[in-house]
Amino acid sequence: MYNRLGLFYTSVCKYRCAKICFEHAKENLPDEDNIITAVILQNLGTACSLLREFKEASKYQAQAAKIYGKFKEEEQQGHCFLNRGYAYSQLNMLEEAKDAFLQASLVAARCDDKMSEWQAQESLGAVEANLNRFDRARNHLEEALYAARLHSNDKHSKSCQRIFLKLQQVVRLIPSKRMTEELKTEVHFISPLPVA
Repeated sequence: MYNRLGLFYTSVCKYRCAKICFEHAKENLPDEDNIITAVILQNLGTACSLLREFKEASKYQAQAAKIYGKFKEEEQQGHCFLNRGYAYSQLNMLEEAKDAFLQASLVAARCDDKMSEWQAQESLGAVEANLNRFDRARNHLEEALYAARLHSNDKHSKSCQRIFLKLQQVVRLIPSKRMTEELKTEVHFISPLPVA
């Protein structure tokens, strides 16, 4: 009951109320792990993210992912990895975010979840760009764009446009060999890419 009420509050943007409901649902869980436990932990983690409580969010998403993995619910496990990566990125824990997005990408590929796969690649691209690894960022964003176009019915969807703009920004920041040799200076990434 509390989980459903929490979902309702989430749908009407009452995130604090949603979190309280999910916490009550968590308190009423049995001791052993099961899918219901994973769902409630995932929902609680999402509510925490919406409240910008990212440290808590990453903890709950990790717990949910572990339980989903135990029950071979890979698609849901991949979603938890994506959510955890987002939380880490907001905490500026970029290496941890990269690891979570990489796990999400691997799980999504394994269970043929195309949308999560390109979202993970897009997020990996953004993280790599924020780490000033522009060649790696370009590779991830190219993969994301290709996969998003295949997945999308509309070749000019907002997702494809967003990825294309990120890719364009990254390509502009890749120093040419000539520029690197002549200037011997580091190219600074002026406007960080938001992680999707």
